[in-house]
Amino acid sequence: EELAELSVQILILLSQSGILSGNDLGKRRGNGTMVRAAASCCASVKVRKIKQRRERLHCNIRDILTDYDHEDGSEDRIRKMKKQIAKYEKALEHAAAHGLGDEDKVMVTEPEASVKRLKNGSYAPAHNVQAVKDLASGAIISIDVVEAKNDQGQLADQIEKARAVLEQVKAASSVIEKDTKDTSNNTNDDENGEEEGRGLIHAVVADSGYYDAGKIAKLADDHIETFVSKRDDNHDRHGLNKYFHRDRYTYDGDNHEMFCPRNERLRFRKMNNQHDSWVFECEKSVCQSCSCKEKCCPNTKGGRSVTLSIHHEILEKMEKRMQSKRGKAMKKARQVVCEGAFSRLLEKFNWRRCQTWG
Repeated sequence: EELAELSVQILILLSQSGILSGNDLGKRRGNGTMVRAAASCCASVKVRKIKQRRERLHCNIRDILTDYDHEDGSEDRIRKMKKQIAKYEKALEHAAAHGLGDEDKVMVTEPEASVKRLKNGSYAPAHNVQAVKDLASGAIISIDVVEAKNDQGQLADQIEKARAVLEQVKAASSVIEKDTKDTSNNTNDDENGEEEGRGLIHAVVADSGYYDAGKIAKLADDHIETFVSKRDDNHDRHGLNKYFHRDRYTYDGDNHEMFCPRNERLRFRKMNNQHDSWVFECEKSVCQSCSCKEKCCPNTKGGRSVTLSIHHEILEKMEKRMQSKRGKAMKKARQVVCEGAFSRLLEKFNWRRCQTWG
């Protein structure tokens, strides 16, 4: 809490000096900020077994205390067992707070960590560090550690936290400006209007790990421009020809149907399980008799199906922004500003592992 308060004070000074604008924010990629925890993969134990081990230690302590002829060093053994019981208690408290059942696993030595995929492709207990930076000044607006195994769905939540910090900075800056105005009486209304606009978030840039149609649409509703790289679906591994990639399918909004590259109709079938995309499917007889079936859907026994996000218009506008001159500049700025901060932590300060206990 003290570090967070100090961080806000620094941001206030940057805002007062005109360095911090807070208009354009950048998100750091999650896979690059998976910091290994000070725990082993073997420390991941089911909640049920943790309870059994805790009860076993309690029984051992009672047996030692009831034995009047206990050997020398028993006090040291009891102390070590109580220390281990305390670890089990903290792990169980963490499991209860997060609604974990008896068959769910938790890290005994560091419950806040969970097994995640690291940048080198291996799996180990790690923390997912999320940071939002101001692209103009390079200042870190907010930082958070989440338990999510990837960055999916983190964009809007982290931007909201950054917005709260910027509003706090703006409120504190307004108080300071008011005091300055009362003493000097040199600030005009135009300058006040300009300062009131400072701190509002205009644009957010992030990499493909944060590509989430629902979160991007939520930011669009808040009049925030998003620059998020589209994920590579890698359809070639399914044997699909690039000519029949789903981006080649056109949508007819009037009749709510889609057309394939060969101008065959795909009718609306259902919503997907997440209720954020439409599923369109071609007639089975049409697909099975098509001469391009081996290039389009070689393993499909029915008709080819294609999904389309209900926010496809917002996503299409964002794709155009990404290809614009400003979009390319924003993407480059994110690589320099956001990636650079964590590169210094990892390389210069050797921040390879961390522990949240103690």
